Amino acid sequence: MTDIELKNISKSYDNKNYIFKDFNLKIDSGEFIGLVGPSGCGKTTLLRIISGLENINDGSILFGGKDVNTIDPKDRDISMVFQNYALYPHMTVYKNIGIHLILEKLPKKEIDERVHKVATLFGINELLSRYPRELSGGQMQRVALARAMIREPEIFLMDEPLSNLDAKLRNQARAEIMKLYLKLKKTFVYVTHDQKEAMSMSTKVVLMNEGQIMQMGKPEELYEDPQNIFTASFIGNVQMNFFDSKEHLDFIKEYLDPTVEGNVTVGIRPEDIKLTTGNDWEVELVENLGSEKILTLFDPKYQVRMSVQASKKSSLQNGQSTGLEFPTDRLYYFDSETEKRINHAN
Repeated sequence: MTDIELKNISKSYDNKNYIFKDFNLKIDSGEFIGLVGPSGCGKTTLLRIISGLENINDGSILFGGKDVNTIDPKDRDISMVFQNYALYPHMTVYKNIGIHLILEKLPKKEIDERVHKVATLFGINELLSRYPRELSGGQMQRVALARAMIREPEIFLMDEPLSNLDAKLRNQARAEIMKLYLKLKKTFVYVTHDQKEAMSMSTKVVLMNEGQIMQMGKPEELYEDPQNIFTASFIGNVQMNFFDSKEHLDFIKEYLDPTVEGNVTVGIRPEDIKLTTGNDWEVELVENLGSEKILTLFDPKYQVRMSVQASKKSSLQNGQSTGLEFPTDRLYYFDSETEKRINHAN
């Protein structure tokens, strides 16, 4: 297995505007890293830097402690799965899967054995004589994964490989990738804009914004212990509710910690708000997602969103009123100026 280390990486196309500046990241051997963040945050560029498809202005890229800055992508012992799968349209599925072995001029018997072995693993043996144009999106995705796996690399790099699939196929393909990871225990770096994907698949999540790491850790750590407003707002099925002590003082003053100085922002996740008796809050919108409902509620001044399990107890409709409880042990405090976490009320 191989670890990856990026040391003081800088990347700019014009030597003025930097995508990365003195960027550092350590990925341990055998980890499944989910690189997640909004569009334009630099996650795909970072993946291309690791692969060697993008050059850097400064810094070092180490695989297993070895500097690979001057090593061509084909010699870095990596396999990459792209968003568009990058299959060769003029080649059969068999040749698409085995192309790297063919180029290495391995014996035909060995190529044939390895192609059929990996095709069996992904359930695409019956597709080997077809061409990409004859395949569905899910089938092309499995072919791309088979081609990546057949080389048995130390590092797998994946750039939003599921974004072109519908919801059902995404779930199936996600399971295939996780099976692949659990079987091989190689180092995986997986780029996605979908935080649900990153949280459900990764051993560690790297949350990025504007070329910087906002927080890195286990999925549950980013959810339970966000270190800044960006992480708190990005991670979660529904965005956290925030209340500023300047704008919403009359609403949150009972929750403010008297030991905290300056302007603070108090946050609470939609799933932590509880329904109570009362009629202070009016239901403005009900979004039924099957197993849960997202309620948007407001009182004369404020609006909140909350998540409740779909049941007879949550049969509130638009225009109805209810009471809300904001448990103090589920509140998050942030400095409004720096946006950094300052404490978690107990």
